[in-house]
Amino acid sequence: MEPNQSKQKITEKIDCSFKLKIIVCLVLSCIVVMVFFAINRALDEKKHREYKIIEDINLINSVESVIVENDIISINGYAFIQGENAFDNKISVFLRNVDTKEEVWLKVQEVERQDVDSYFNSEYSYIKSGFFAYTKVKKINIDESYEIIINIDKIEKNSDNTVSRITVTTNRYIYNSELYTHNPIDFKIPYIDNKLGLIYEVIANGQLCSNQEDEGIYVYNYKRKLFWITTERFKFDEKGSAYIIYHLHTSHRDKLQEKQTQYKYDFLDFDFVDYEYVEETTAPYRIAIRDLPNDYPITYVKTGVYDLVNDESIWIDDFHLDNIISN
Repeated sequence: MEPNQSKQKITEKIDCSFKLKIIVCLVLSCIVVMVFFAINRALDEKKHREYKIIEDINLINSVESVIVENDIISINGYAFIQGENAFDNKISVFLRNVDTKEEVWLKVQEVERQDVDSYFNSEYSYIKSGFFAYTKVKKINIDESYEIIINIDKIEKNSDNTVSRITVTTNRYIYNSELYTHNPIDFKIPYIDNKLGLIYEVIANGQLCSNQEDEGIYVYNYKRKLFWITTERFKFDEKGSAYIIYHLHTSHRDKLQEKQTQYKYDFLDFDFVDYEYVEETTAPYRIAIRDLPNDYPITYVKTGVYDLVNDESIWIDDFHLDNIISN
């Protein structure tokens, strides 16, 4: 039978059969509905993935671990907006390839964090600040570097209950299934000849908080201490010292010493030489060390170098501390 004759007979059957007409209409309707929902879903997903990265130190966050197990890569941590209830907000997490800018959006499960709420001990609730984000390992290229980025969608307290999004970089990276406090592709770790010294231990195991390579200084967090490590590029003053900005911000200003309340943070600025580590040879590096107090919750740290002669900051940086709750 010729193809044209076969098509004609099918058409004639449809024309003559009311049931077939109904079936064809239902099939076509289903196809239209499925296409509609597919397009609508794609548009919703595109809208959901709109973001603009900003600097907002009040979005407190910490990426605590990256785990690869059973072909799944997962990220654990917490995030919340200081001064707002965490249960009013929704967290989303995605990875962005450092080179290609390709994005991988992760599925996120909410995790209750009583420890976070207890540490920051605020009139606001941060119990719902934890997250468990995950995706299949095959969705990323293991041998490429990915930046971890966090969104918090918060419901505005107005008549429309509109939702606004805050997006920040965690300044944490995934490379070869490992978590880094710097981009391992382009960050040059200071070379340390003495593998048994304190400086090697800090750089190998500590959290890189501030990378000021051009200025010749790095700031590390390790064992509840901050380490300012200078290289030969760093410019000390004529006395061989430098004025270091060191401000600890807290949600509990009432726990600060009375003389500090005027600043609204713990004002701990110091001369480098007064806290310089001299118990072993660290050349060509120099190290200044300060303790992190336990008297109050630390929301973030501000540090930098100040030029007393010209009365101006040479550089200044803000950062959150990792593992501050468990230490």
